[in-house]
Amino acid sequence: PKKHRDAIFFQVRPGARIEPGQLMTTRQYFISDRYEDLDAQARQYTEEELMERVSPAGRPVQLYSYDSEFGASVADFNACPGSSVCIGSTTPVSGSKPLFYAECVSNRIVTFDQFHFANPSTA
Repeated sequence: PKKHRDAIFFQVRPGARIEPGQLMTTRQYFISDRYEDLDAQARQYTEEELMERVSPAGRPVQLYSYDSEFGASVADFNACPGSSVCIGSTTPVSGSKPLFYAECVSNRIVTFDQFHFANPSTA
């Protein structure tokens, strides 16, 4: 006799609005079983499913410069050589701009412009 499996696959796309600085966390279970047994199998996991919005707390990030170099630290600011240039956060903060670190050949930059090297004159 030929074996055959029924399968139903789907994706739930929540229509929840995600605000700046929030993340959507989901946990879903996919069950592979005979079609007739799926409902009974799925009932075990209904309390385990998760979909929630969270606003993670960020950690401070310090950018510092020394000589012609720069660095960043998310840990011990006292261990950083050179002088502090600015302090930011690892998560978005209202009213702030994201910083991007980019490299193109031997050129390196920290900038608000994520497309800085897209212009041939800056590459």
